[in-house]
Amino acid sequence: MVSATIIAEGLSGLHGPVPTRFSWQRRSLTYQFRDSLSEAGAVLASTAPGLALDNDRAVLRSIRGIELLESALDALPGGPFDPTADHIAVVEQRYILGAWRDFPLGLYRLEVGDTRYGRDGEPVVECDAADLATVLTESGPSATHTVGAGTGYRAAAMAVFTLLGLAHDLSAVTAALPTTQSWPPYPETTWWQVLHDLADGINYRTPWPDTQGRFVWRAQEVDPSQAVEAVTYIDEDEPRLIDGDTPYRRRQRAGTLGNRAVVLIDDPLHPDFPTRVVRENADPESPVSTAHRPERQFEVRWDSRPVSTRTVLDGGTAADIAATLLRREAARYRTATLTTLPDPRREAHEYYRLRVTHPDGSAVEDGTLWRVARWSRDLIPGGRHTHEVEHVTAVAVVEPEAG
Repeated sequence: MVSATIIAEGLSGLHGPVPTRFSWQRRSLTYQFRDSLSEAGAVLASTAPGLALDNDRAVLRSIRGIELLESALDALPGGPFDPTADHIAVVEQRYILGAWRDFPLGLYRLEVGDTRYGRDGEPVVECDAADLATVLTESGPSATHTVGAGTGYRAAAMAVFTLLGLAHDLSAVTAALPTTQSWPPYPETTWWQVLHDLADGINYRTPWPDTQGRFVWRAQEVDPSQAVEAVTYIDEDEPRLIDGDTPYRRRQRAGTLGNRAVVLIDDPLHPDFPTRVVRENADPESPVSTAHRPERQFEVRWDSRPVSTRTVLDGGTAADIAATLLRREAARYRTATLTTLPDPRREAHEYYRLRVTHPDGSAVEDGTLWRVARWSRDLIPGGRHTHEVEHVTAVAVVEPEAG
């Protein structure tokens, strides 16, 4: 087993250039290997596809600019490749410590664009791709979908994945729905909306596919200042992955950000009806708080109307939801753009620590914590990896005094 330190040193090129290659593969919905598009020469090497991840979107991962040779697709060992039905996986391979190491980069559905004909008449299929969350956003229940009171949130979510044949590994949750919930049929409701509502009700992130297409979820960070960083990027000490040729950029948001949240439970059938939770960012250390800016309120409802079938577990969860929203807003005040060498270890919904040094030797960032909003990179050897991040600090969220 190669240590994380050895992997980081290899990715940084500390001991010399690291050979890199990309394997494009046809795989099943459950990530079973079928055949290699790369070995068949189906992916044009002259192209430079771009991979992007956005943690604020329903479909997190997407790839732009894939070009496939139609004749090679028709001659794959497992039979002709159907761009409208088959799934494609991308694996980055790095030669570290005498062996090729695999870093899965996701499982995707293709979005077929034009077929281009060159001077030699060879058809080339131009495609983009999106992760398996598109299965959820582009389909929904054929009839009213009902989940009974007392059904576990996790069991209700797993039933959707089982129905759609999607691999999943949802962490255990014991909470159960306090009321029966119903969603109208597609297209008014998508399966993603059903899962989003279930996760939202317990202050969890909507399930997303990991780098092998398996859907996972986890609790929202009520206090993100206590989050554990996935990586620390350093521009002085080794292993050094920060790109020294691209400036580090930091900015402050000029627009108005929310500093007061109201979460309502106004479904008469809910055991905690009526509940009105009000929380406020009044922290004088937070530039967006009510101590510095006019109150800007946003409201969240969990009720029985058709336009909002979400259900919150209880009043305590409602308070956590309000605190989560306010601290997320506070983090959006100060953002930064960081460029690194390509880092295939990166996953969804991560936090980084940054240590960035000014040319005069002073610290620009001295171990500060950042939430990753999004990143993008080229799927070619020697490309760059650009990350957009939001600064996380401790923010005191309080219940305002009545009146």
